[in-house]
Amino acid sequence: MLAATAVAVAVAVASGQPPPAAPASGRSIPVRAGGSSVSGGGRALAVVPAGVRLIDLDHGTVRAVSLPDGVRAGAVLASSGAALFLLDRAAGAAYRRAPAGTLRRLDPVSGPVQDIVPDAAGTGAWLIRAGAARAVDATGRPTGERIVLPPRSRIAGATAAGLVVDTADARTANAVRVVSATGSRRIAAGVALAVAGRRVLLIRAGRLGIVDLPGRAVRWLPHLLAVRPAGPGALAPDGRAFAALARTGVRPRLIVGRVSAAGGRDLTVLPLDGGTGAPETGPVWTSADTVLAVRPDGRPVAYHLGTAAGRRLRAPAPIRRLSPG
Repeated sequence: MLAATAVAVAVAVASGQPPPAAPASGRSIPVRAGGSSVSGGGRALAVVPAGVRLIDLDHGTVRAVSLPDGVRAGAVLASSGAALFLLDRAAGAAYRRAPAGTLRRLDPVSGPVQDIVPDAAGTGAWLIRAGAARAVDATGRPTGERIVLPPRSRIAGATAAGLVVDTADARTANAVRVVSATGSRRIAAGVALAVAGRRVLLIRAGRLGIVDLPGRAVRWLPHLLAVRPAGPGALAPDGRAFAALARTGVRPRLIVGRVSAAGGRDLTVLPLDGGTGAPETGPVWTSADTVLAVRPDGRPVAYHLGTAAGRRLRAPAPIRRLSPG
């Protein structure tokens, strides 16, 4: 048995796959209905068919974010001073919404914007166009910083050293890279799920791992029996906790825990039953201890670390996209 295990580890390391681990069951807890408040829960921005809603978990309130006629937000980011960055995917246009409610289109002459990503400081944003990313500051003004993106890359987040992206083509496996204006650096094989500070959450061969930049070593999180991580995922603002969508057979689940988890019992598994298929948006951390996820039917579920149950919130549905508020 020891010889077989040693061979398995050697093969895994040689092939670039995570080493085998004894599977363990996580701490499964229920999700209960009722209420809209979570103590210390923070806020989230939700894109719904009717527009954008600000969900305040501390006070249990949901407030509509006013938008001019004709602007349909497909993504929204909170910025400093209560300003928001918005993306109208159909129009390929990005906007900054001032606290007073006035809306200004950003960089309208440089071509359609495909996505928006918060910058490393959380005050400005990156505007993603075909093959490149351009930075704007908290006021929405271009900073002049431009990053050429690798072909067919997907951005997971921003660090002070550059953008964390996934790259893959027909000849190479998925790889996580940090890309800046001066070049790119390969970090690890796999797919990046989230970034917080210098910490990256990634997935490879059904295992979740953590990389602390500028290093490249992957620290693998505990493997759970019958619960397979699939992503998307999120890291808490301080990088000390993670959440990732997963599946048990065809049923959606949410895995939550500290990145310091030593075994399966240190992780919590919540059901996201409701609707069919997969959720349209990944989880977000609304505070250091509270995560918000969305079921396939678009209804939100909140979980505060250490509590005995998740909570299905009374909030507008279906939620199409979430971001911290």
